[in-house]
Amino acid sequence: MKNSKQLIMITAAALLLTTTSCGSDNEPASGNPTNQVGIGNLTVAGQTSTRAGEGAETLQPFYAGDVLKAEYFASNGTDGVIGHYTHTAQGTWTPQADVLSTGEVPADGRYSLTKEADALPNQSTWQQYHNADRIGGSVTFDSTTGQLYTDAGQQLDHLNADLVIKITPDTDPNQWSTSEFEQYIRSARIAIHSLKDNGNDTYVLGGEDYTPWLAQVDATGVTLRLHIHPCLVMFEGEALISITPADGSSTIVGRYSLDAGQTFNREENITNQRLTISFSNYKKSLTHIFGQATIAPWEDGGTVEIEGHQD
Repeated sequence: MKNSKQLIMITAAALLLTTTSCGSDNEPASGNPTNQVGIGNLTVAGQTSTRAGEGAETLQPFYAGDVLKAEYFASNGTDGVIGHYTHTAQGTWTPQADVLSTGEVPADGRYSLTKEADALPNQSTWQQYHNADRIGGSVTFDSTTGQLYTDAGQQLDHLNADLVIKITPDTDPNQWSTSEFEQYIRSARIAIHSLKDNGNDTYVLGGEDYTPWLAQVDATGVTLRLHIHPCLVMFEGEALISITPADGSSTIVGRYSLDAGQTFNREENITNQRLTISFSNYKKSLTHIFGQATIAPWEDGGTVEIEGHQD
Protein backbone atom coordinates (compact mmCIF):
# COMPACT_ATOMS: atom_id res chain seq x y z
CA MET A 1 0.00 0.00 0.00
CA LYS A 2 1.26 3.50 -0.88
CA ASN A 3 2.00 5.88 1.93
CA SER A 4 -0.28 8.80 2.62
CA LYS A 5 1.72 11.42 0.73
CA GLN A 6 1.80 9.27 -2.38
CA LEU A 7 -1.91 8.51 -2.04
CA ILE A 8 -2.88 12.16 -1.73
CA MET A 9 -0.80 13.15 -4.77
CA ILE A 10 -2.34 10.43 -6.88
CA THR A 11 -5.92 11.00 -5.84
CA ALA A 12 -5.70 14.76 -6.20
CA ALA A 13 -4.28 14.44 -9.69
CA ALA A 14 -6.22 11.62 -11.24
CA LEU A 15 -8.68 9.65 -9.17
CA LEU A 16 -11.91 11.48 -9.98
CA LEU A 17 -14.86 9.89 -11.75
CA THR A 18 -15.14 10.15 -15.50
CA THR A 19 -17.97 12.11 -17.08
CA THR A 20 -17.31 10.97 -20.64
CA SER A 21 -18.99 8.17 -22.52
CA CYS A 22 -18.00 4.58 -21.97
CA GLY A 23 -16.99 4.14 -25.60
CA SER A 24 -13.97 6.43 -25.34
CA ASP A 25 -12.63 5.71 -21.85
CA ASN A 26 -13.97 2.46 -20.44
CA GLU A 27 -12.19 -0.30 -22.30
CA PRO A 28 -14.00 -3.56 -21.49
CA ALA A 29 -12.24 -6.76 -20.56
CA SER A 30 -13.68 -8.34 -23.68
CA GLY A 31 -16.26 -7.68 -26.41
CA ASN A 32 -17.14 -4.60 -28.44
CA PRO A 33 -16.64 -1.36 -26.47
CA THR A 34 -19.68 0.27 -28.12
CA ASN A 35 -21.92 -2.57 -26.90
CA GLN A 36 -20.55 -2.69 -23.36
CA VAL A 37 -22.49 -1.19 -20.47
CA GLY A 38 -20.50 1.66 -18.93
CA ILE A 39 -20.67 4.26 -16.15
CA GLY A 40 -21.40 7.90 -16.92
CA ASN A 41 -21.98 10.85 -14.58
CA LEU A 42 -22.44 9.97 -10.92
CA THR A 43 -23.49 12.10 -7.97
CA VAL A 44 -22.45 11.03 -4.48
CA ALA A 45 -24.11 12.62 -1.42
CA GLY A 46 -25.07 15.77 -3.25
CA GLN A 47 -21.85 16.42 -5.16
CA THR A 48 -21.32 15.70 -8.84
CA SER A 49 -18.13 13.82 -9.57
CA THR A 50 -15.86 15.19 -12.30
CA ARG A 51 -12.53 14.32 -13.80
CA ALA A 52 -9.42 16.14 -12.55
CA GLY A 53 -8.76 19.25 -14.63
CA GLU A 54 -12.45 19.85 -15.38
CA GLY A 55 -13.20 22.26 -12.57
CA ALA A 56 -13.22 19.77 -9.70
CA GLU A 57 -12.44 21.54 -6.44
CA THR A 58 -12.31 18.55 -4.11
CA LEU A 59 -11.33 14.91 -3.99
CA GLN A 60 -14.07 12.38 -4.64
CA PRO A 61 -15.07 9.30 -2.61
CA PHE A 62 -13.70 6.79 -5.15
CA TYR A 63 -10.09 5.70 -5.47
CA ALA A 64 -7.99 3.25 -7.46
CA GLY A 65 -9.06 -0.32 -6.72
CA ASP A 66 -12.60 0.54 -5.62
CA VAL A 67 -15.20 -1.77 -7.15
CA LEU A 68 -18.80 -0.93 -8.03
CA LYS A 69 -21.37 -3.70 -8.45
CA ALA A 70 -24.15 -2.96 -10.95
CA GLU A 71 -27.52 -4.76 -10.70
CA TYR A 72 -30.89 -4.73 -12.46
CA PHE A 73 -34.39 -5.43 -11.19
CA ALA A 74 -36.58 -5.95 -14.25
CA SER A 75 -40.28 -5.08 -14.39
CA ASN A 76 -41.14 -8.77 -14.96
CA GLY A 77 -39.79 -9.62 -11.51
CA THR A 78 -36.41 -10.97 -12.55
CA ASP A 79 -33.17 -9.55 -11.25
CA GLY A 80 -29.49 -10.07 -11.83
CA VAL A 81 -25.99 -8.65 -11.79
CA ILE A 82 -24.97 -6.42 -14.69
CA GLY A 83 -21.33 -6.72 -13.66
CA HIS A 84 -18.49 -5.14 -11.71
CA TYR A 85 -16.37 -2.09 -12.48
CA THR A 86 -12.94 -1.26 -11.06
CA HIS A 87 -11.79 2.33 -10.60
CA THR A 88 -8.38 2.87 -12.17
CA ALA A 89 -5.44 5.18 -11.49
CA GLN A 90 -6.46 7.05 -14.66
CA GLY A 91 -9.79 8.04 -13.12
CA THR A 92 -11.95 5.73 -15.25
CA TRP A 93 -14.18 2.75 -14.49
CA THR A 94 -12.94 -0.42 -16.19
CA PRO A 95 -15.54 -3.17 -16.66
CA GLN A 96 -14.54 -6.60 -15.42
CA ALA A 97 -15.03 -9.69 -17.54
CA ASP A 98 -18.51 -10.33 -16.13
CA VAL A 99 -20.07 -7.07 -17.41
CA LEU A 100 -23.06 -7.66 -19.68
CA SER A 101 -23.42 -6.10 -23.10
CA THR A 102 -26.04 -3.39 -23.57
CA GLY A 103 -28.49 -5.78 -25.25
CA GLU A 104 -28.34 -8.21 -22.32
CA VAL A 105 -29.58 -5.65 -19.79
CA PRO A 106 -33.39 -5.32 -19.50
CA ALA A 107 -34.46 -1.91 -20.76
CA ASP A 108 -37.36 -1.61 -18.31
CA GLY A 109 -36.74 -1.85 -14.61
CA ARG A 110 -34.67 -0.48 -11.74
CA TYR A 111 -30.88 -0.31 -11.60
CA SER A 112 -28.36 0.18 -8.81
CA LEU A 113 -24.65 0.67 -8.20
CA THR A 114 -23.00 -0.33 -4.92
CA LYS A 115 -19.49 -0.06 -3.53
CA GLU A 116 -19.82 -2.99 -1.18
CA ALA A 117 -18.11 -2.83 2.19
CA ASP A 118 -18.75 -4.14 5.66
CA ALA A 119 -18.14 -2.01 8.72
CA LEU A 120 -14.71 -3.58 9.01
CA PRO A 121 -13.35 -4.20 12.54
CA ASN A 122 -9.88 -2.92 11.73
CA GLN A 123 -10.01 0.60 10.32
CA SER A 124 -6.67 1.66 11.79
CA THR A 125 -5.30 2.92 8.45
CA TRP A 126 -6.85 5.45 6.10
CA GLN A 127 -7.21 2.81 3.39
CA GLN A 128 -9.08 0.44 5.71
CA TYR A 129 -11.27 3.31 6.89
CA HIS A 130 -12.04 4.18 3.27
CA ASN A 131 -12.76 0.54 2.42
CA ALA A 132 -15.50 0.53 5.09
CA ASP A 133 -17.27 3.45 3.41
CA ARG A 134 -20.17 1.60 1.76
CA ILE A 135 -21.69 3.65 -1.08
CA GLY A 136 -24.72 2.83 -3.20
CA GLY A 137 -28.03 3.83 -4.67
CA SER A 138 -30.36 3.81 -7.65
CA VAL A 139 -29.13 4.82 -11.10
CA THR A 140 -30.63 5.21 -14.55
CA PHE A 141 -29.80 2.92 -17.49
CA ASP A 142 -29.78 4.45 -20.97
CA SER A 143 -30.23 1.50 -23.32
CA THR A 144 -29.30 3.69 -26.30
CA THR A 145 -25.86 4.70 -25.03
CA GLY A 146 -25.32 1.74 -22.69
CA GLN A 147 -24.61 4.03 -19.75
CA LEU A 148 -25.49 3.82 -16.06
CA TYR A 149 -25.68 7.25 -14.43
CA THR A 150 -27.47 9.26 -11.76
CA ASP A 151 -30.32 11.28 -13.20
CA ALA A 152 -31.89 14.44 -11.79
CA GLY A 153 -32.75 13.85 -8.14
CA GLN A 154 -30.70 10.65 -7.93
CA GLN A 155 -27.52 10.22 -5.94
CA LEU A 156 -25.34 7.49 -4.51
CA ASP A 157 -25.44 7.54 -0.72
CA HIS A 158 -22.98 6.76 2.07
CA LEU A 159 -24.75 3.70 3.52
CA ASN A 160 -22.57 3.43 6.63
CA ALA A 161 -22.42 6.29 9.11
CA ASP A 162 -19.20 8.22 9.68
CA LEU A 163 -18.25 8.29 13.37
CA VAL A 164 -15.88 11.08 14.41
CA ILE A 165 -14.48 11.09 17.98
CA LYS A 166 -12.56 14.13 19.22
CA ILE A 167 -10.61 14.01 22.49
CA THR A 168 -8.71 16.98 23.90
CA PRO A 169 -6.39 16.81 26.91
CA ASP A 170 -6.67 18.86 30.08
CA THR A 171 -4.66 22.05 29.66
CA ASP A 172 -3.43 22.03 33.27
CA PRO A 173 0.39 21.75 33.00
CA ASN A 174 0.31 19.34 35.93
CA GLN A 175 -1.71 16.95 33.78
CA TRP A 176 0.16 16.76 30.47
CA SER A 177 3.38 18.19 29.14
CA THR A 178 3.45 19.63 25.61
CA SER A 179 4.13 16.27 23.96
CA GLU A 180 3.00 13.81 26.63
CA PHE A 181 -0.62 13.50 25.49
CA GLU A 182 0.42 12.90 21.88
CA GLN A 183 2.88 10.19 22.92
CA TYR A 184 0.21 8.60 25.11
CA ILE A 185 -2.31 8.42 22.25
CA ARG A 186 0.21 7.24 19.66
CA SER A 187 1.47 4.42 21.88
CA ALA A 188 -2.03 3.09 22.53
CA ARG A 189 -4.10 0.66 20.53
CA ILE A 190 -7.48 2.34 20.81
CA ALA A 191 -10.52 0.10 20.35
CA ILE A 192 -14.18 1.01 20.47
CA HIS A 193 -16.10 -1.68 22.31
CA SER A 194 -19.76 -0.77 22.40
CA LEU A 195 -22.45 1.81 22.10
CA LYS A 196 -25.41 1.74 24.46
CA ASP A 197 -28.70 2.70 22.88
CA ASN A 198 -31.49 4.28 24.89
CA GLY A 199 -30.09 2.87 28.14
CA ASN A 200 -31.40 -0.61 27.34
CA ASP A 201 -29.74 -2.32 24.37
CA THR A 202 -25.98 -2.70 24.21
CA TYR A 203 -24.52 -3.12 20.74
CA VAL A 204 -21.13 -4.77 20.47
CA LEU A 205 -19.96 -3.57 17.08
CA GLY A 206 -19.88 -6.67 14.92
CA GLY A 207 -19.30 -8.82 18.02
CA GLU A 208 -15.71 -7.61 18.33
CA ASP A 209 -13.61 -4.55 18.96
CA TYR A 210 -13.37 -1.89 16.28
CA THR A 211 -10.10 -0.06 15.85
CA PRO A 212 -10.56 3.42 14.34
CA TRP A 213 -8.27 5.43 12.12
CA LEU A 214 -6.18 8.06 13.93
CA ALA A 215 -7.06 10.83 11.49
CA GLN A 216 -5.35 13.58 13.48
CA VAL A 217 -3.17 13.49 16.56
CA ASP A 218 -0.94 16.06 18.24
CA ALA A 219 -0.41 17.57 21.68
CA THR A 220 -3.67 19.53 21.40
CA GLY A 221 -5.96 16.58 20.76
CA VAL A 222 -6.88 13.54 18.73
CA THR A 223 -9.51 12.78 16.10
CA LEU A 224 -10.61 9.17 15.55
CA ARG A 225 -12.64 8.12 12.49
CA LEU A 226 -14.73 4.98 11.94
CA HIS A 227 -17.46 3.82 9.56
CA ILE A 228 -20.24 1.98 11.41
CA HIS A 229 -23.70 0.66 10.61
CA PRO A 230 -26.21 3.53 10.86
CA CYS A 231 -28.34 1.69 13.42
CA LEU A 232 -25.48 2.11 15.89
CA VAL A 233 -25.82 5.89 15.93
CA MET A 234 -29.59 5.99 16.38
CA PHE A 235 -30.51 6.65 19.97
CA GLU A 236 -32.33 8.95 22.34
CA GLY A 237 -31.00 10.17 25.65
CA GLU A 238 -27.54 9.13 26.83
CA ALA A 239 -25.20 6.65 25.17
CA LEU A 240 -21.93 5.01 26.09
CA ILE A 241 -18.66 4.44 24.28
CA SER A 242 -15.46 2.99 25.71
CA ILE A 243 -12.00 3.43 24.24
CA THR A 244 -9.33 1.13 25.63
CA PRO A 245 -5.60 1.78 25.17
CA ALA A 246 -3.58 -1.43 24.99
CA ASP A 247 -0.58 -0.01 26.82
CA GLY A 248 -2.05 -0.61 30.26
CA SER A 249 -3.40 2.91 30.66
CA SER A 250 -6.85 3.57 32.05
CA THR A 251 -9.82 2.92 29.82
CA ILE A 252 -11.57 6.04 28.60
CA VAL A 253 -15.28 5.52 29.20
CA GLY A 254 -17.28 8.26 27.58
CA ARG A 255 -20.92 8.95 28.24
CA TYR A 256 -22.51 11.31 25.79
CA SER A 257 -25.86 12.61 24.61
CA LEU A 258 -27.06 14.34 21.48
CA ASP A 259 -27.29 18.09 21.33
CA ALA A 260 -30.68 19.48 22.30
CA GLY A 261 -33.42 18.76 19.79
CA GLN A 262 -31.52 16.07 17.90
CA THR A 263 -32.91 12.55 17.63
CA PHE A 264 -32.82 9.66 15.19
CA ASN A 265 -36.01 7.98 14.01
CA ARG A 266 -35.49 4.23 13.60
CA GLU A 267 -38.15 4.09 10.91
CA GLU A 268 -36.25 6.42 8.60
CA ASN A 269 -33.87 5.24 5.91
CA ILE A 270 -30.69 6.63 7.46
CA THR A 271 -27.98 7.47 4.92
CA ASN A 272 -25.26 10.13 4.61
CA GLN A 273 -24.98 10.70 8.35
CA ARG A 274 -21.98 11.77 10.42
CA LEU A 275 -21.98 11.41 14.21
CA THR A 276 -19.40 13.63 15.90
CA ILE A 277 -18.63 13.05 19.59
CA SER A 278 -16.42 15.49 21.50
CA PHE A 279 -14.73 14.79 24.83
CA SER A 280 -12.85 17.66 26.46
CA ASN A 281 -10.32 18.04 29.26
CA TYR A 282 -9.17 14.43 29.39
CA LYS A 283 -7.05 13.90 32.51
CA LYS A 284 -4.37 11.28 33.15
CA SER A 285 -6.27 9.70 36.01
CA LEU A 286 -9.74 10.12 34.56
CA THR A 287 -11.59 6.95 33.57
CA HIS A 288 -14.98 8.52 32.85
CA ILE A 289 -15.53 11.56 30.68
CA PHE A 290 -18.69 13.23 29.47
CA GLY A 291 -19.22 14.66 26.03
CA GLN A 292 -21.73 15.93 23.53
CA ALA A 293 -22.70 14.42 20.18
CA THR A 294 -23.96 16.02 17.01
CA ILE A 295 -25.52 14.28 14.01
CA ALA A 296 -25.23 16.12 10.72
CA PRO A 297 -25.60 15.27 7.04
CA TRP A 298 -22.51 13.83 5.38
CA GLU A 299 -22.50 15.65 2.06
CA ASP A 300 -18.88 16.61 1.47
CA GLY A 301 -18.15 14.11 -1.30
CA GLY A 302 -15.57 12.39 0.89
CA THR A 303 -13.20 15.34 1.30
CA VAL A 304 -13.24 15.30 5.10
CA GLU A 305 -11.65 11.86 4.98
CA ILE A 306 -8.50 13.48 3.64
CA GLU A 307 -8.12 16.41 6.02
CA GLY A 308 -5.27 15.78 8.44
CA HIS A 309 -4.39 12.59 6.53
CA GLN A 310 -1.56 11.02 8.54
CA ASP A 311 -1.89 7.35 7.69
